[in-house]
Amino acid sequence: MSEEWVMLCPVCKEQCVYDRRVVSSVYSRGGLSRRGWVLRSLTIEEEAYHEKLNDFQKAVVLKVDDKCRATWRSLLGKCKTKKAVYELGEKQQAYTTFLSHHRGKTLQQMIQEQGDRPFTYSEASHILKVCGIEAAPDSLATCEKPSPPASLPSRFRETWEGEWDFMDRCPVDSLQGNP
Repeated sequence: MSEEWVMLCPVCKEQCVYDRRVVSSVYSRGGLSRRGWVLRSLTIEEEAYHEKLNDFQKAVVLKVDDKCRATWRSLLGKCKTKKAVYELGEKQQAYTTFLSHHRGKTLQQMIQEQGDRPFTYSEASHILKVCGIEAAPDSLATCEKPSPPASLPSRFRETWEGEWDFMDRCPVDSLQGNP
């Protein structure tokens, strides 16, 4: 079921958009708090920050890949068991879950897959550490990390900086052509 919100005030209708993204959840009280009505200009500014942050994260991942890919593959090549491949990674899931995602694959197939998969920003510090590089991932970027706008809810900042996204789309995606 889709929720639909309509702004009745003609002045506010021009200035605001309804943002369905969840800014907090209180499961003990049984609900999610959606952001609600937000100034269109703030939403556009926040989405611009999100795009700059994505560019920054991609730059960091490229540098990590340049510095670590050969070492990462070498370390994977030394693994003698599937559990060793699992333990080399960041262990974001249980070992049984890891195995179920790789069911039917040989050790060599797993090593090849893990060696070829793209790195992500959220695991960059782990990859650097495993490869023996003492550096903060953000220090590798050739561009400066953008600063979030003051209007940005902390949940958005935490989500985006963790390289995650929301299930609901930004309300300005469909409004870019509108004034």
